[in-house]
Amino acid sequence: NAIPVVGPFLSKAATVLLALDKSPILKKIGEIAERVLPKARALGEALTKWADIQKARQEQEDLEEAEAEMETDEQKGALRLTEFINKFVIVNSTITKLIEEDCVTDLESYLRIRADARILEKMKDKLNCIQSIDDVTADDLFILEFTDRITNQEEVTEVEADRFAALVEKMLGKSMMAVV
Repeated sequence: NAIPVVGPFLSKAATVLLALDKSPILKKIGEIAERVLPKARALGEALTKWADIQKARQEQEDLEEAEAEMETDEQKGALRLTEFINKFVIVNSTITKLIEEDCVTDLESYLRIRADARILEKMKDKLNCIQSIDDVTADDLFILEFTDRITNQEEVTEVEADRFAALVEKMLGKSMMAVV
């Protein structure tokens, strides 16, 4: 609750997710939420070790696996918010580590990381302005997931790339090429 603007919504999300105790996966999600939601206080901070980033990735997989177990819209919204914060921390940390370790080897990788950083700033703004746990959408999660995949130079389909470009254009008011 002490986090300005979003504190009450994070508190509500934590309360909803911590009440899940019907199955082992749901209990695990509650425990993950207990660690992830407080990270919203310092979204600009990054995980400093690759092992911590990998652990956060595993937690993201657990969160995604639990989607089918959510019974109410409130639970789904709380889970989405938790996934959003965790994925934001993963992408932000990955970009930070790549820059720290001087993994920017050419102009293409620099432009990709720079565009990813601009998208992350917009996502951070969105989180800082949420009015309810339902304000984080599946499209927001897709943007972060896609950003993570291109940051790590993973394969994406043309359909995914087109969806991402359309969402980024809607979010930033300019084409993906202009952002890059």
